[in-house]
Amino acid sequence: MNEMRMAEIMTTYLTNFAKYGNPNGIKNNDDGYWEPLSIGNTTKFLKINLPKPVMQDNLHQGRVKAWQQILKEDKLYN
Repeated sequence: MNEMRMAEIMTTYLTNFAKYGNPNGIKNNDDGYWEPLSIGNTTKFLKINLPKPVMQDNLHQGRVKAWQQILKEDKLYN
């Protein structure tokens, strides 16, 4: 049953995006609000869990920090 519920959630998000340009649709989605990215926080993501998807921060945060350090040390970017 979990697979069916997950398919329903994703189908709703995808259908809403196709119809309205917004995965949340035109009314509040009971399955959880999918927040857009912002310039200030590009590591937000929708964690697709059951019973309800939730927004979380710091997607691949360890990777981001590693690349920031590499770029900081690279003479081309300083």
